[in-house]
Amino acid sequence: FVGAPDFLVREGSQWSIFDAKLSRSATPAHVAQLCCYAELLEELDVDVSPFATLVLGGGAPLEHTRRIHLPTYAAHWRRLRGRFLSFADRFDDCPEPWVVQNAPLPRGDAPKDAHGRWASLASQLLVERDDLFTACAGLTSRQARALKREGVATGQQL
Repeated sequence: FVGAPDFLVREGSQWSIFDAKLSRSATPAHVAQLCCYAELLEELDVDVSPFATLVLGGGAPLEHTRRIHLPTYAAHWRRLRGRFLSFADRFDDCPEPWVVQNAPLPRGDAPKDAHGRWASLASQLLVERDDLFTACAGLTSRQARALKREGVATGQQL
């Protein structure tokens, strides 16, 4: 895992993690991210405070903050991390990680090349799939559903 908190604030002899979010409320993903940051810093022998702060959006700076007690969520974070790493290990061992027909559709708001290190596999899957999103630039999910109801499900059929 890699990442860096938005701010590290010295509080006595410890460092406290501050992370800014645009949302107005804290989510479990935000808390998991704070736990991950704490774990990464502890691996570097940084004395991390047991409390982290989410600076939430929707007002003046530092108006909406949530103080998170990291040890409360540490066990959940370790379990989540372990499950993810177990999944990733099984995924990488699979000789054919995707069945083209079952591969997820690209999100309409993400560029088709936004797949990071999986870009070449994603490109191959999109070509093999011959789906409407690949064949027709700017096609919305609603338009694709309408075409599929009319029996047009692939780019070739279009």
